[in-house]
Amino acid sequence: MFIGDCFVIPTIELKAGKRLAKSVPRALPANSRKCPPDSDVEAIGPRPNKDPGRRGRFAKSNISRKSILHEETSTMYRNLKQVAVLALGLGLAFSAAAKDSYPSQTVKLVVPYSAGGGTDGVARILAKELRDVLNQSVIVENKPGAGATIGHDYVARSKPDGYTLIVSANTLAVFDQMYKGLNFDPATAFTPIADIANSPMVLVGGGKGPHNNLREVMESNKSKNDPLHYGTAGVGTPMHLAGELLAFRTGAKFEHVPYKGSGPALADVLAGHIPFGIFGLSSTLSHIRDGNLKAFGVFEAERSSLDPDILTMSEAGVADAAAPLIYTILAPAGTPQAVVDKLNTALKTVINSESIKPLFAAQGFVPQYGTPEQVTKTFNEEAARWKTILDATQIKFQ
Repeated sequence: MFIGDCFVIPTIELKAGKRLAKSVPRALPANSRKCPPDSDVEAIGPRPNKDPGRRGRFAKSNISRKSILHEETSTMYRNLKQVAVLALGLGLAFSAAAKDSYPSQTVKLVVPYSAGGGTDGVARILAKELRDVLNQSVIVENKPGAGATIGHDYVARSKPDGYTLIVSANTLAVFDQMYKGLNFDPATAFTPIADIANSPMVLVGGGKGPHNNLREVMESNKSKNDPLHYGTAGVGTPMHLAGELLAFRTGAKFEHVPYKGSGPALADVLAGHIPFGIFGLSSTLSHIRDGNLKAFGVFEAERSSLDPDILTMSEAGVADAAAPLIYTILAPAGTPQAVVDKLNTALKTVINSESIKPLFAAQGFVPQYGTPEQVTKTFNEEAARWKTILDATQIKFQ
């Protein structure tokens, strides 16, 4: 053993009170740089067989302290190398085993909104398709409330084994700016699995309203100096953020009118009780096509495949007003990479299949596959972009 800088052999009591070594040097003070001479260090080893009468007894050896240290150090490094190789082998074996055995039980897909909405519908379509690809049961569990933070908190605290996932969106990037006192850090609490879809949002007005395009809306706002009242599904929703982005880019005065859900808000726009609203495109398409609503622009960089006739905000006259709503699958932080890879591959197969397009379109979603790296890139970009906007607008979410 080492005491300070010295290598010594401790006294070990044997039967009948005998000691293993005749004498063992005391440890020197910690600040001492001297060690006992080599001849005082006892070593374990048989005496040369010169005296048969003393066979089996232990005595002093001529082995030096340096040779003992060298041998001990060499043995230690050999052992460490063996341990490292063993650990690497076990790690690779565990990763392969995790990938091969996963999933061995039901996978839970958490939706942080109530049953019956668009996100819930897409999750149930996804669960059915994943069930066939993974050859395992996949169920949907709704955990709504508090602006989707309850569902996210539940998944963040779940075991990171790949059996509890959440249907999230890129708006997660601004949760820490929107809500105070979160129990999780949106940037570190989750492992990205894949992007699965986008859902275009659109600014609409009543079919009998006086404005035919976005330019007329903006000019009317400037001439009358009255705020543009627009309804959404509630405070902090993606539609609310899109409205604030439009106000920020145009300099126009907007007045947000929050409702408890998109249904009541849409009903009031259709009835003429409120002039404008921002909704998911899917919930407004039939009303746009029959003339009961006017579409002034989608918050996308490109026209939506759901209705290519509707202009983008840029085409309508407002630059840098795209607010894509991208949905993604996340797992708790610490989920094994092998499980992430298997889930990502399964989701890629489902999202890129031709059969999924009409199923998603019926819910107002467009399939959009993205790798874990793309999920992370989008998150970071959205966090930086919205921080600038929210700091400038001083929006109150609570």
